[in-house]
Amino acid sequence: MRGRPGASWTCWTVWTWTMPTMMPRQVPAVLAEADRILCLAHREPDGDAYGSLLALRWILEAAGKQVVTGIDGPPDWTYRFLPGYQGVRTPDRIQGSFDLVVIVDCSSIDRIGGFQDLERLKQLPWLVIDHHPTNEQFGTPGLNWVDASCLSTCNLVLQLAEALDRPLSANAKKCLLVGMLTDSLCFRIKGVDQAFMREVMKVMGPDSYDFQYVVSRTLGFITRDELQLQSLLLSRMQLDDGVLWVGMTSDQATGPQGERLKTRGIIQRLAEVDEARVAVLFRETELDDGRTEVKCSLRCDPDLDVSRLALALGGGGHQLAAGCKLTGSLDAVVPEVIARIKDQVLGLPVGGS
Repeated sequence: MRGRPGASWTCWTVWTWTMPTMMPRQVPAVLAEADRILCLAHREPDGDAYGSLLALRWILEAAGKQVVTGIDGPPDWTYRFLPGYQGVRTPDRIQGSFDLVVIVDCSSIDRIGGFQDLERLKQLPWLVIDHHPTNEQFGTPGLNWVDASCLSTCNLVLQLAEALDRPLSANAKKCLLVGMLTDSLCFRIKGVDQAFMREVMKVMGPDSYDFQYVVSRTLGFITRDELQLQSLLLSRMQLDDGVLWVGMTSDQATGPQGERLKTRGIIQRLAEVDEARVAVLFRETELDDGRTEVKCSLRCDPDLDVSRLALALGGGGHQLAAGCKLTGSLDAVVPEVIARIKDQVLGLPVGGS
């Protein structure tokens, strides 16, 4: 692959893995033995990250455990209605000792950010609970519970609660529902079947919380500034041999008060366009050290796979939804990624269709 000045790339590699689908037998025992547990989710959390993290907190606290939750980076106000949202801590606010670290919805260690650098955590057992097919199995040997057949990590946390014979509180159910809604795109993606909907029914429960409110808060709210950003970006989308994409500069992502605007919903709007086989949102960010980074969010049709390309570029995700971050400007990154999508995802000949 020809390189372009200003962009750094990871070489394409042969990609194979074995995915366990059953809970490792050590999981219940290691949880039973731990009294104080640190639970973590990935940076830039989505609904499944928040949902699985906070549901796990409520489940473990009901079992008599002391639980601290953590995410590196600013919180996402979308999920502020979730019970336990205010208690999530950043690495600099972690105090005391722990017996166990549980990491949910993370495919690689770098996704937990600064927590990986805390020395007092490095000697502890790490339990990883995840559903990403690109998971790097970075937990303690025997404590990597990765099931790519699950549509959300919240489904795995529900299975854990059942294995531990712990009843689900209304708080836990609400959190689990958010993850199931988010990662199934409100029950619209491939893989939503009767078994999945039976698990959804388990977390609805009679009169435990306002189901419609949770659905609307999870999927239906953005700020006015974010809506204006969506309108601007969607007016500039480009279609190239089945690849529908749009690029966003760091200036465009900054709100009137200097806040960073969320881009939720934009990539899904692109993916819903009939002519798009693959949809890409490129988001440029200026790093503290002066470098420029571009985050690439990828979506594709059900017969394609964007996770392999994302993994090769240092990221990860699922067959139909994946992402990565690349060093370089939009001008450098966009044409290279588009070219690789055409070649390695769409299988188009060099030079187009």
